[in-house]
Amino acid sequence: MAAEPGRARQIHLVGIGGSGLASLAAYLLERGERVSGCDLKDGAMLRLLRARGATIAIGHDASHCSDSLDLLVYTAAANGDHPELAAAATARVRALKYAQCLGEETQGKQCVAVAGTHGKTTTTTLIAEMLMKSGLDPSAVVGGFPASWPLPGRAGAGPHFVVEACEYDRSFHNFAPQVAVVTNVEPDHLDYFGTHENVIDAFIGFLGRVVEGGAAVVHESAALALGGRSRCRLIVVGEGQSCAARLVVGTAERGCGRGRLHLRGSDPIELAPPIAGEHNLIDAALAATAAVALGAAPYAIEQAVREFRGVRRRLEVLCARGGVQFLSDYAHHPTEIRAVREALRASHPGKRLLVVFQPHQASRTRDFRDDFASELAAFDEVVVPNIFAVREAAAGVERETEALVAAIGARGRAPHRAAGLNDVFPTIDRIAHPGDLVVLMGAGDIDDLAEVLRAPAAEPAVA
Repeated sequence: MAAEPGRARQIHLVGIGGSGLASLAAYLLERGERVSGCDLKDGAMLRLLRARGATIAIGHDASHCSDSLDLLVYTAAANGDHPELAAAATARVRALKYAQCLGEETQGKQCVAVAGTHGKTTTTTLIAEMLMKSGLDPSAVVGGFPASWPLPGRAGAGPHFVVEACEYDRSFHNFAPQVAVVTNVEPDHLDYFGTHENVIDAFIGFLGRVVEGGAAVVHESAALALGGRSRCRLIVVGEGQSCAARLVVGTAERGCGRGRLHLRGSDPIELAPPIAGEHNLIDAALAATAAVALGAAPYAIEQAVREFRGVRRRLEVLCARGGVQFLSDYAHHPTEIRAVREALRASHPGKRLLVVFQPHQASRTRDFRDDFASELAAFDEVVVPNIFAVREAAAGVERETEALVAAIGARGRAPHRAAGLNDVFPTIDRIAHPGDLVVLMGAGDIDDLAEVLRAPAAEPAVA
């Protein structure tokens, strides 16, 4: 059923609590659409969306879908026998995957699609904020919750639509970007792609969708991985002398990177992100290069970087409890774990660093077990609850969790095995000392623990 011209559409989102779908829901609400949705459990994000007008049920049921709907949007995790998808087919309601729907929403706009194994959410947010500072009022759908935004997505009146474009399920092939951004290309989602070569092929296909006259902003490491196989115009960002956008790295301040971006044909842009980590400086350089190509003003770019407050679950400072500082991070790949650890070592020298790492998917844990173990063993204490898994057998989850624990132990760091998330805080209370830093890390429901700590605390958070 199609909406009548001028009438707000009724759109139902299956899995509305997921980071991408929640951001899409926020964008649709700001557009004035009538939004409903469902998910398996309640939480702060669903309460926020309800407060903004969404009707949200807990649990999945065919009754959520009727012929009064204009569109049903569903997460890629939903199987073909999902009750609401089946009901949509019976009622002849149009059903689209999340990325398909988002791709359609970007049509008629100057699409800016940010892809890469790591850094997508930060880079997407930075580009949107650079355009906002320039008065260009973009729309944006982000795979996270920018700390300075009232909602995780926005519907702007300007010509640009900035989206985070994930490679899983080749979702990013649903976009036709004016500017594509590739932060890096590393092996990931091997349960879907099988090999790294297939990952690279998917990124080549993504760049092949850049519109005529458009360009791709790529980090020099990604350009190397892609091997010159892209046919669109590339703007390579990096520290190499041959890079079209050359980053000259300066002296870090309290672990926060400092640099100057030299773009051919324009004055240098000073980059001073207030968030620790070399990776955040690189993300800022990629975002700034894309923003210049989109018409953002250099002074606005510099201001956006200086005032950037980050994204939830990306080195997010939560609170202090018992003299122990808690942070949250979404890292679920070995490279991301290393980046977080190095950032915190640089910004908090001499502090003991504890990590609570909830692995994400048994298959990923198996594929990267040795790298996970090496990176985690470099923390001062490691706590490992069970793997967060979707569509995987319990026996395999338990087996791969134990195998990871053993691999960490074999590298000289005896990990603490938590008996579920409820056991995490008691474990931390036993092993943490005043002055320690604790990072709650992972892409699963470990954020439920972070949500507890986001509430007003007796002790103020310290950066």
